[in-house]
Amino acid sequence: MFADGGPVLIVRAHVDDAMLADFRRWFRSIQLPHMLDVPGVIEARPLSVPKQHDLNWMVIYHFAPGSEVQAALQSEEARLARDDWTAWSRYVRDISFEVYASLAPLPALHHWN
Repeated sequence: MFADGGPVLIVRAHVDDAMLADFRRWFRSIQLPHMLDVPGVIEARPLSVPKQHDLNWMVIYHFAPGSEVQAALQSEEARLARDDWTAWSRYVRDISFEVYASLAPLPALHHWN
């Protein structure tokens, strides 16, 4: 997670090597602006993936602290961002989505000692 404790969404995939440069251009010009319109998303960090891994593309989306990730991912803006991927379905495989967020202790499980 980021220093402010806001939730993060990590997306990883293997993009066909022959299409990777075009995919990165598409990501910067179309996908990234659409994801930054999703409620609560305040930053995106595309990262390089080490060559020894089968995955060759990764991005981390940072949500504002207190963001409702599930509601954000069900928004109209998120639907548009998901629809963007349709054109790339032939070239992308092994895609994964991971959400990391802080959890507050439940009152019944709070340790009082």
